[in-house]
Amino acid sequence: MRTDGATDGWRSTWPQPHDAVDIPGNHEELPYEQVEAFTTGIREWLHQTFDR
Repeated sequence: MRTDGATDGWRSTWPQPHDAVDIPGNHEELPYEQVEAFTTGIREWLHQTFDR
């Protein structure tokens, strides 16, 4: 996600402070084809955020 208002043609924007995690696939693939990449990305974010 970007905070500068640009959408890259498909990305949404979010003006609030946040951490972006890029994961391959789209919203339809995440629960099926990309579930391992999705859970790995979230797990890594959780460790980086809370294991400080």
